Amino acid sequence: MARLTKKQRVENEARAQRARNVMDAYGLEVGTDESNLTDLLADLLHRSHLDCEAENFEDALHSAQRHFEAESEGSN
Repeated sequence: MARLTKKQRVENEARAQRARNVMDAYGLEVGTDESNLTDLLADLLHRSHLDCEAENFEDALHSAQRHFEAESEGSN
């Protein structure tokens, strides 16, 4: 695994902070507990299904995993 540059570490922290902001907003809407991430993902599946994009959710999830791996390994 490649060592991340300072810029890449800063970018990854910004990405994590955006996710924290989303989770904080979600918690304000539904309350806060340890299942919020799972609940948010389930709600996103509901949204995707209702908007006829259900088949795209799994593709997006796989793509997100590849992005995360590339960004975490310093190859972005």
